[in-house]
Amino acid sequence: MKKKGFFIASAVAAVSAAAGAVAFKFNKDRKTFTKERWDRDVANRYKMADSLIRDHIVIGMSRTEVIELLGINGIKNNKKDSMEYYVGLETDQPKILIIDFDEEDKVQKCTACV
Repeated sequence: MKKKGFFIASAVAAVSAAAGAVAFKFNKDRKTFTKERWDRDVANRYKMADSLIRDHIVIGMSRTEVIELLGINGIKNNKKDSMEYYVGLETDQPKILIIDFDEEDKVQKCTACV
């Protein structure tokens, strides 16, 4: 009887661990920047902001390269020294990605206000 209980508890623990690993992987994938996801899921771009800043927006990248990467959908402002993209479309507090450019029109800094 004790062996049966141990077996059931072990099986439940294994299934729970596997489900947790799948959920973690799925959640992480949803937060990873891809151009396809960026273009498709405008309202949830803020979830990709960390991945985008860490792995894709490179200091020294040109404004043209940024536009090639992110497109023009969602641009809030495109000024001489900065660009701003909406990365979340909540009406009370929009989430913004701010890309600052130097005098040579190269990325100097990128931050997300989410």
